[in-house]
Amino acid sequence: MYWSRFGNSSNRSQHTGKHKAGYLLLVVLLMCSQCISGTLTDICSHQTGAEWQTTPIGGIDAGTYTKFPPAHDLQSCTTACCDTETCNLVFLFEKTCFLIECKSDDSCEPEKRTADKFALAVTLKVRPVLRLGLESLVTTKDEDAVNDDSESEALIGKLLSSLSRKLDECNPRALHDCPQGEECRIVGTSTRYTCACLLGSVRELSSGNCIDMSTEPDVVKKGYPDEATTPNPSKATWSPTKCLFGLSECGIHENCVTHSTRKRSGICECEDGYIRSMKTGVCEDEKLLLAESKNQKLAEKDTEPILTTTVAAPSLTHHSSTSGVLAANGTVTQIAVEDSPQLVKDSNISTVPPLLATSITSVQNTKSTVVTQPVVQPLIVSAGENKQIQLPENTVTLSAFALPETQDGKEYEYKWELLSHPVAPQNTGSGTMLGKNTATLQLSELIEGLYTFKISVHGPALYGENFVNVTVLPAKRINTPPVAVIRPQTQTVKLPASEIILDGSQSTDDDKIATFHWEDVSIAIGQQLNIAESESKPMLQLKDLTPGFYQLKLTVTDSDGITNSTVANVTVIKETDYPPTANAGPDRIVKLPNREITLFGNESSDDHGIKNYEWSKTSTTGAVDMQGSHSAFLQLTKLELGDYAFRLKVTDTADQTAFADVHVFVQPEAVEGPKADAGVDFNTSAPVKSVTLDGSKSESAVSFLWSQLHGPSDAVIQAPTHAETHVTKLGIGEYEFQLTVTDDHAKSDSASVHVYVKQVDNECPKANAGRAQSVRSSTNLVILNGSASTDDLAIIAYEWSKDENSPAAGEFLGKSQHSAVALLTQLEPGLYTFSLKVTDSQGVSDASATTVTVQESAHRNDLVEMQVQEPEAFTEKMKDDLVRQLELVLGTKQSNISVIIKTIGHERSLGRMVILFIVTKKTKDGAEIQSGVEMAAQLQKRLRAYPQVLDISVYSVDTFGNS
Repeated sequence: MYWSRFGNSSNRSQHTGKHKAGYLLLVVLLMCSQCISGTLTDICSHQTGAEWQTTPIGGIDAGTYTKFPPAHDLQSCTTACCDTETCNLVFLFEKTCFLIECKSDDSCEPEKRTADKFALAVTLKVRPVLRLGLESLVTTKDEDAVNDDSESEALIGKLLSSLSRKLDECNPRALHDCPQGEECRIVGTSTRYTCACLLGSVRELSSGNCIDMSTEPDVVKKGYPDEATTPNPSKATWSPTKCLFGLSECGIHENCVTHSTRKRSGICECEDGYIRSMKTGVCEDEKLLLAESKNQKLAEKDTEPILTTTVAAPSLTHHSSTSGVLAANGTVTQIAVEDSPQLVKDSNISTVPPLLATSITSVQNTKSTVVTQPVVQPLIVSAGENKQIQLPENTVTLSAFALPETQDGKEYEYKWELLSHPVAPQNTGSGTMLGKNTATLQLSELIEGLYTFKISVHGPALYGENFVNVTVLPAKRINTPPVAVIRPQTQTVKLPASEIILDGSQSTDDDKIATFHWEDVSIAIGQQLNIAESESKPMLQLKDLTPGFYQLKLTVTDSDGITNSTVANVTVIKETDYPPTANAGPDRIVKLPNREITLFGNESSDDHGIKNYEWSKTSTTGAVDMQGSHSAFLQLTKLELGDYAFRLKVTDTADQTAFADVHVFVQPEAVEGPKADAGVDFNTSAPVKSVTLDGSKSESAVSFLWSQLHGPSDAVIQAPTHAETHVTKLGIGEYEFQLTVTDDHAKSDSASVHVYVKQVDNECPKANAGRAQSVRSSTNLVILNGSASTDDLAIIAYEWSKDENSPAAGEFLGKSQHSAVALLTQLEPGLYTFSLKVTDSQGVSDASATTVTVQESAHRNDLVEMQVQEPEAFTEKMKDDLVRQLELVLGTKQSNISVIIKTIGHERSLGRMVILFIVTKKTKDGAEIQSGVEMAAQLQKRLRAYPQVLDISVYSVDTFGNS
């Protein structure tokens, strides 16, 4: 319920007739002030359409936002804005209503939002931002009517002062920032500190001062409350109940609300969803009370005559000419007041019914005129409950009725209006309406969103209206049950690790997982799991587990309430505590005069750690000083000649022990071993009968042994166990001999010596490339033989090369150009010159040349060239099969035809094999070679007729050199 800030003052009803003109002007001023402030519903009847999925373009800086909790839909939020004089824009986000006092019209322009979270965000312009003073609206040509009564003039001045008063912001920390009787606090749903009357006081209309209600019982009828939640004091018997936060009790559905962070005193206000009834003063359900108030508004219209007053009106073009309040010709019209005409009965008057508006007679002069017209009685109109459907259902029927029923049998006139609707996609509509002027409205082809309809009912001097919403929900999703998943599904934990985490966050659903619930299915005997902290979380943490088997169950619930469960198995085992392993290190040798050594026991190990080391001497030989006998390192000093034995004892955390022994051998001062000397390397010239090896310069040696390590031949060592010996049968090359000596302590040493045997008078080798050759081009292979080359010792390298003036054709097979015999192939007709270079072991070389003449083959033109697809491997069997097939294709069994394949070549880049062959025919004089041209033509003809006659694919057939 929303209340005007101005009430009726019945105690001023005894004014004389000469004051009427002044009071009539006062009524006009009240109406004009409401035109500016927007409290009259004619302004709200011309607000812009609701724009969905929009927010103010200025954002948080668009103006002053005031949250209005009682309103949860667009209709009630808009009504609240209409009844709030500073509200310019309605902003409804889901079900939260904000009333915005805009800084400017531009800052409150709607801005389209495409994000899903703004699907239920809507803005609606209620009134533009106006900054006109009330004084500029009061102009009249009838000065006598105004000046007749100085008291009226003074009252008008006070009223103007009261209407134009602003609740300025104040500083809550300042001591004297507000007038006497007021305090700086947050008023109503505002977020700003303003000066307001002390709790239990109201502001007097005539003076604007705050009056204590306990001392002035009539002030409720004269004043108006600062709180928007306070009922209309002209009708209510309720007064605010003071309370102490946390101590005093309020009524049902009431809370103690403080308006200052520094005070505990407050007043009892209705809790969310409830507002105070003007009749009973108790907090009642907001929706029910608003519905009752809407119907009672029309029923409370009084039956007094219409009072029409004319003044010069400002040019406010945004008001309607049919509303009956401010017409285009400047006439201002208002509904009649009570017996006391100086104040408007209710400044929050509902929209003037059209029938009443058309019956008002406007007066164009400056005199006041009273016109009696038929009174429009209110109808109680019902459009039924708000409708809600869910796609794919997209049709709904709205039915309205009006009370009282008609008496003369005539039907009421019905008119349905669509006030707001969801925005339809491009090139589509939001739905269709059938029966807009009947009591039943049929809606079809509706889309997802909120529709708001107004139903107006007319009768003879009767009028009523109501509103109804139709909500179209999106199509219900076909739910897929969730799938509970635990990772890991099975795990084994070895103590001392006693903490694990089970992860259920990978559970899936087609929408979302709403809740997680963990519970233990099976636990170890005597164990109690504490899962309360995480039983409703995706991850379950288990601590302080004892050995045993555990089974945990996870149940997930999706957004549709469907559940699914799975279990995880956890096995906790007590890990075996193995005994330690002692390691005192290897036996050690100490040579005098050194008498110190450190023994290392740090290589000892245990699965849970070693807590104690203990060294002890187990041998009885010799004395020694021991330091660190209870650490991993034992330092021994003052050792004597002899053998020592020590034992290391290690103890683990479970008091298990292990032992290890180590020996220390203290030996006398070391004696150096023998030193072998095989002499220096030397050269000799061939031929040589023998050389002498001398090892007599070796030190501390009592025995000698000579041996050959390597050489070009096996030499003969005449006395291998003597210090000096002769070596015979040496060839040309490098020899290495080794001498090993041994002393009387069985110690040995070795040394080696190199002997280089060279030939002083080396003869030059003689190269022989062989005789000149003449061959036919049909010859497949030409052999170059240089094996007749000679040397006094040996030839170690051969190198064949072709003269640069020789034809480019011809290739060496393999690496035969580096051997005595070279193999040549693919020689074309022409004269070739080849050179042979030979080199002996002394690096001396000689060269020789030979020629090869390749003549045209006598039957070269009779060669048939056939290019075929190259197989992976062309075997001898495949070659024999191809020959037999060619013989059958080119002749008959009685024709004695023979096919002789001369060469088989390859064109790797094309993947082809080139076969050259000739065809012979047996005659009484021998084999006669057949014409290659005829054989090629005959083969081409047969292959065209029988493409598959050969087992191999053929690309071309022609005589040699023409393909």
